[in-house]
Amino acid sequence: MLSLQLVVFHVHFIINLLGHNTSILTVLKAVRAKKQLLYKDRPVRFYPDLAAGIHKKQKEFDTVRQKLRTMGIRYGMLLPAKLLVTYKDKTQTFENPADVEAFIRRIEEEMPGRTGL
Repeated sequence: MLSLQLVVFHVHFIINLLGHNTSILTVLKAVRAKKQLLYKDRPVRFYPDLAAGIHKKQKEFDTVRQKLRTMGIRYGMLLPAKLLVTYKDKTQTFENPADVEAFIRRIEEEMPGRTGL
């Protein structure tokens, strides 16, 4: 069973969605496309309820995400634990931080004077 948290200010509600991961992903995509969802003129936010193992796997990307942020490169996390990186209008998906580190090294070689980020 998977769940999705619905947070309305300080009140926490949990919506349990039975079925496939795709149902949760569909809800999250729809909410993201809407930009801002209101209930009684108050913003509503949705957050995935991640298992500890998935959260730990996502945290492994923290160092490379910081490097990408410093370099001004666009990135985002995909569920469950993949890093999506867009550089020079080309998007790549990485499943482990070591591959992202190699990608960053290649970019640094292209950018003279920007090593050591």
